Amino acid sequence: METVLTIVFGIIGGVGAALTVYYGRKSARLERERETLSWNDVQLAADDLAEDIRKSRFQPQFILALNTRGGIIAEFVAQNMADSLPIVVGITEWRDFGYNAYDLKQYDSFETTKWRVSIPLTVYDNTDKNVLIVDDLVMSGDAMEEARKRLAERGFTKDAIRTAAIVVTDVAIKTHKAPDYHWRQTDSSSFYFPWGKAR
Repeated sequence: METVLTIVFGIIGGVGAALTVYYGRKSARLERERETLSWNDVQLAADDLAEDIRKSRFQPQFILALNTRGGIIAEFVAQNMADSLPIVVGITEWRDFGYNAYDLKQYDSFETTKWRVSIPLTVYDNTDKNVLIVDDLVMSGDAMEEARKRLAERGFTKDAIRTAAIVVTDVAIKTHKAPDYHWRQTDSSSFYFPWGKAR
């Protein structure tokens, strides 16, 4: 009986060791695939985005950030522009978390397969101005492209709308939904900013 128990425990120990090695290697591979930006990277990216915008001769008169994450980028970009730019911040809700029960009366909302985005209605009172739509990451490009479409439907000319993000995925580029300006391209869906994992 003692020999049988020794064999059983030996097998269990061997399986445990094999699983430890397997999951350790898997974790190391996932860590290598993960991309992370520091605050210094974000500042450098915003500096470069502002420079690219200036070189293109587009002169935004205000910035529309689709959410607070985009608002962080918008602030850094605005600091690098010649004029002080007003920043309008929308609200983005992730579908997987469900939507808040309240109805935002002063917002125009639209949905993509992943998000509900709400843009303040005051944006549409400025169709005579150039607008820069900003976000931290463009994964599929659906939300930014729909925001651009909404602005055009409300009277903004095509030439008065530009888009920017720090990071754009290969998916957005392949589907022709990439922003006009971006700092980094990635094939990773596991991207981390100082404020958390991009979704």
